[in-house]
Amino acid sequence: MALPTTDTRVIQLRLWGETGCAENNMGELGLYQSGLDECGTFAGPYAIHSITTYYVVAGYAAQFFTDSNCEEGVQNVTAPGCLDGDTAFASYKLVSN
Repeated sequence: MALPTTDTRVIQLRLWGETGCAENNMGELGLYQSGLDECGTFAGPYAIHSITTYYVVAGYAAQFFTDSNCEEGVQNVTAPGCLDGDTAFASYKLVSN
């Protein structure tokens, strides 16, 4: 049995291998307060071409990047919806909004 944690999930996402947020489901990703301002990469051999955001807690935003260093091609997400990229997303970051 897992012990309770004080870390709060502030953004919930689903990753897709195709544009349109409907095909090639790559799984879910939760962003937690403890990961604030840390660059994360999408590991694995598959490219992420769209992202469904299910919820965003007020005061936070997710940033998605086209490079693996959280520097290039940034797109900000502050509300639920579908994000399509012209280029595959390679990294992400949770930020204060």
